[in-house]
Amino acid sequence: MLGQRYSQISFCDIKGGEPETVSAVMGSEAYNIPTVLCKKRGTNRWFYGKEAIKYAGQEEGILLENIYDLACTGEPVQVDNEEFDPVALLTLFIKRSLSLMTTAVKKEDVAAVMFTVSELNLRTVAVFDQIAIGLELPPEKVYLQSYRESIYQYVMHQPKELWNQQVLVFDYDGQMNTYRLTCNRNTTPTAVFVEREEGYLLPVLGEGNRPERIRADKERTDRSEESGTDKEKTDHPEGFGADNDGAEVALTYRKMDQEFKEFAEQMCKDRFVSSVFLVGEGFKGDWPEESLRFLCRGRRVFQGNNLYSKGACFGAREKCQPTDISTTQVFLGEDKLKANIGMKVLKRGIETYFAVLDAGQNWYELKNQCELILDDQELSFIITSLTGGVITERIVFLEGMPERAPRTTRLAMQFRMTAADRVQVVATDKGFGDFYPASGKEWVREFSTS
Repeated sequence: MLGQRYSQISFCDIKGGEPETVSAVMGSEAYNIPTVLCKKRGTNRWFYGKEAIKYAGQEEGILLENIYDLACTGEPVQVDNEEFDPVALLTLFIKRSLSLMTTAVKKEDVAAVMFTVSELNLRTVAVFDQIAIGLELPPEKVYLQSYRESIYQYVMHQPKELWNQQVLVFDYDGQMNTYRLTCNRNTTPTAVFVEREEGYLLPVLGEGNRPERIRADKERTDRSEESGTDKEKTDHPEGFGADNDGAEVALTYRKMDQEFKEFAEQMCKDRFVSSVFLVGEGFKGDWPEESLRFLCRGRRVFQGNNLYSKGACFGAREKCQPTDISTTQVFLGEDKLKANIGMKVLKRGIETYFAVLDAGQNWYELKNQCELILDDQELSFIITSLTGGVITERIVFLEGMPERAPRTTRLAMQFRMTAADRVQVVATDKGFGDFYPASGKEWVREFSTS
């Protein structure tokens, strides 16, 4: 799992079993690896994760945050008066992080690597193509999936009673993200959706999972102490500071608990929810009291912070060793093509359906190619939606086709997706043997699947 603030590594046996998450600290359950690098001033030494934060705190180095965003942007990064490729820096972070696995897994035993990130687009795919090269991993062993698909993979690998109705995932790490998993059992295979609900704001959490505003007040207090004011300096549990500060924090937590309870009630209203997963550092501690009491009424509630990385493991294993899940369910998330794309063609004089692109696949991985003999200057595509069962037709015109007798134009066709709902068609004139030489003319067209 590659996150903005922290990352995680999980692994599993290709033959089965529950994934294990690698600890960044030996013998503990410290799964989070801060997604940061630090360059030691005046040298070419780089540190990652908690070690990077340590060196930056001692003013021995320059801390580089948001390295995933920087890589996706692609602009060179200035560090210590030097310019660096952001993708190379992200690759360095991943390589250093993967070194935590050396005692658990040998590189030659790795069947597949799955990266999971919050959102996917063409730039993200291009970045991870470069990362795979930097890590010296065969492209066919490297996969990508979004957090939504990681939720799907994790939940589908749990007992069915946990997802026989809807599933809610509350992800609270600095801000609240909410996901809802639903199944449409009226389709074959069962269509599964993971939708992101509208955003909901709770106080931003700072160090020690305290509300950021309270933490900022404490920092101002500490600075006043350092400047020699008369305020008494006292040690308090959890670094809450003076009694009035602790009371304010407690009041804030009670308010957070009430607001989260109201939000959870809204998310469950008029819906049957089988299970709830509380994910992220923000749920550590005992502040969710009334909200937890509500959620536990008739539902199974689980708390942890490695759901995405374990879901990525399950996803990688499904790529290598598909189970019944891959045949009985199809995930139709935002990154999936939600319709079958095909053409009606004549094969040996009989009209036949030719599948161009299949639904349920990641749009950024989909591509196909073929050759066909053209009747006229247009191509007809049939779009069959898996969400509503509606069948529509899209006509693509190839203007300026060389004048030839019917069925004497051979086209080389290439198909790929440019977005989750956009198909690109590239047609190249290949002529017709010795009778009609190829003109080499090319047409690039796009159409929507929705």
